[in-house]
Amino acid sequence: MILSTIDIGTNTILMVTLARDEHGTIRVLGDEHEIARLGKGVDASRTILPDAFDRVAGYLNRYVEIATGLGAERIVAFGTSALRDAGNRRQFIEAMHERTGLEITVLSGEDEAELTFKGALSGMNPGDGRYGVLDIGGGSTEIAVGTAKQLERATSLEIGAVRITERCLGALPPSEAGIQQARTFAREVIGEGFTLPRPLTMVGVAGTVTTLGAISSGMHRFNPEELNGTLLPAQEIARLTLGLLKLPTEGIARLPGVHPERADILPGGAIILDEFMKHNDLPELIVSTRGVRYGVAMRELELAG
Repeated sequence: MILSTIDIGTNTILMVTLARDEHGTIRVLGDEHEIARLGKGVDASRTILPDAFDRVAGYLNRYVEIATGLGAERIVAFGTSALRDAGNRRQFIEAMHERTGLEITVLSGEDEAELTFKGALSGMNPGDGRYGVLDIGGGSTEIAVGTAKQLERATSLEIGAVRITERCLGALPPSEAGIQQARTFAREVIGEGFTLPRPLTMVGVAGTVTTLGAISSGMHRFNPEELNGTLLPAQEIARLTLGLLKLPTEGIARLPGVHPERADILPGGAIILDEFMKHNDLPELIVSTRGVRYGVAMRELELAG
């Protein structure tokens, strides 16, 4: 069976295509990444802007072509934080169906956390211990804890790299007052989550974590296979965050491993990660290049039998 899953996030649109053979072996046929900014302005207006309709439809039609070319028998598309927040999500979903043929569902925050946990561990060889998975998205942040066999707890927090940037930071480099406002916002929201059990192996997914991992590794060309499984110490996260907050957008965009269109929201995401590590007194986390799209794919393949 060949299956494609499309994650329509607040900042990015991602697609993975997996093939499972008769022996149950799963191979990755393709992994696509585009920054579409569906959630631009949604935090303040609770509305997906008209230009985002056109932008996202273009990317989705391209993804459908890629998935079809790879032989996908099914394409599963889903939305997350921006679509949960937007008052005009129904109009958006109907427009995307009309223009791309895709049926888009909206994941709850808890479902997103659970499926991200499943996706992140699919790219590892987890042992018998307990794992935590952190997913800093554009509009929300998901935290999940469990073992390789069972999810124990999951939550979704209303903070993300786009949301914190639009609320607190503005133009880069931000003012000291903006930085303090962002850190206070992050600490308050992170404090609403649950206490992490110990011992725990912490795993981080999504653009903030993978980009900081790439910068730390000096990776000039993003290589998900090389980056997956690398360690990112808390001290390195703190150092990188301080450095990013001193740079203009153009300076961040020139750093090795940074997608230019992610540069303006990277400091905000880094603040969330830095405050999360401090709040939970974590020494390090493992970088995972997999996430919710892999979790949805794994779920669909299991349901297909």
